[in-house]
Amino acid sequence: TVAIVEVNCACSSILTANASPCNPTNNQYTLSGQITLTNPPASGTLTVQISGGGSQTFDLASGIPTSYSIPNQNADGAVHSVNLSISGASCADSQNFTAPVSCLTAPCPDPNCGTLKSKKVIQN
Repeated sequence: TVAIVEVNCACSSILTANASPCNPTNNQYTLSGQITLTNPPASGTLTVQISGGGSQTFDLASGIPTSYSIPNQNADGAVHSVNLSISGASCADSQNFTAPVSCLTAPCPDPNCGTLKSKKVIQN
């Protein structure tokens, strides 16, 4: 008698999301985080993508990534989601995060803004 045991080796994933502070020179931030995979496929493409923003892809044949970093995202203070997916596998995760608020300073409307003028007052 031969017993056949079917083992469920489904892929699962955990994704974290950490937004850096806003860079005041360009009003942008970097989203980074950790990737934890259990039973991932040996090949395929893993994609981490910000809804309405950038993404980073990894070739699983080259190794299993443990972290990601997506730079040059516009700071707007809104809640966004970052999604992990693997081509050809039902292995996904999604996390919400809050982007930093805009850190641009408004331009000065006065053409003399930023200049220092002095007046000499003579009293008699």
